[in-house]
Amino acid sequence: MPVIKAKIKQTIADIALQEYGDIEGVYWLVEDNDQLIGITDTLHEGDELIIRDAVINQQMVDYLRQYPQATGAKAQGEGIGYWKIEIDFKAS
Repeated sequence: MPVIKAKIKQTIADIALQEYGDIEGVYWLVEDNDQLIGITDTLHEGDELIIRDAVINQQMVDYLRQYPQATGAKAQGEGIGYWKIEIDFKAS
């Protein structure tokens, strides 16, 4: 099976969409890569992942080749555990 390297800020979901064309590919990634414990694991730039030769949605794979996915940079916590007084909300 081929091996790819994760790019900066890529998530398992990004790679599943990029390589398989469907979010269901995250389960294949976890099954095929012993270093992954679950679908929410964090990837680091340069992590090597085994990729199956199968594709779920070829049209999506072709589309995403034009627009590389790296959504990890956009992930940010939300809610009271991440808010700061006088910055994100006002205490009265």
